[in-house]
Amino acid sequence: MGKSRMIATTALNILLTTSCSHVHIVLPNATLLARDQSQFADYFSISSRQSNVAYHSALDFQADSEDVVLVDEADHFVLGEPAAFQRLT
Repeated sequence: MGKSRMIATTALNILLTTSCSHVHIVLPNATLLARDQSQFADYFSISSRQSNVAYHSALDFQADSEDVVLVDEADHFVLGEPAAFQRLT
């Protein structure tokens, strides 16, 4: 859970201290997504930022140029979906 906590904390810090209004958190599978979304829901709801965070288990989403995308296990996506990963960077 340590690395997951760092991603959630980084996302919250970005939302609280920058002009970024939306953070995408990408995890390599639905199981990790469900776990992190559940474990860290309070991080975002207490600060009224739950609508500013989106969780994804694939790279098939559209991010605006002002959005921040945080990727857990990035090598999974870089090696498995290089074109999709490049589109988001």
